[in-house]
Amino acid sequence: MTRIPIKDFHPGAYLLEELQARNISQVTFAKVIGKNPVEVNSLINGKRNITPERAVLISAALGTQPYVWTNLQQSYDLKKTEKKISTNKIGAIKQRALKYFAVTPQYA
Repeated sequence: MTRIPIKDFHPGAYLLEELQARNISQVTFAKVIGKNPVEVNSLINGKRNITPERAVLISAALGTQPYVWTNLQQSYDLKKTEKKISTNKIGAIKQRALKYFAVTPQYA
């Protein structure tokens, strides 16, 4: 199967899409969740992360589940971290795992 690369989006991009789809302004959303509009704007622009607290507030306002937002953040963070670690380093770790564990890593 061929993998199609997906562009990594900060969860704030998804939040912006939700707000736009519902015709909710950032200022109004900030009032609803009890946060400063600057904080909401920073979140939407990827300058702040979705913490568990923010996930609960966003979910309460939009009728979603908090894990949706924390999963988006976690996936984004993981992709960023994977990009930071060189392919050579990952390959070396996999080779050592084969040598020491005598087991093929699942993601080889």
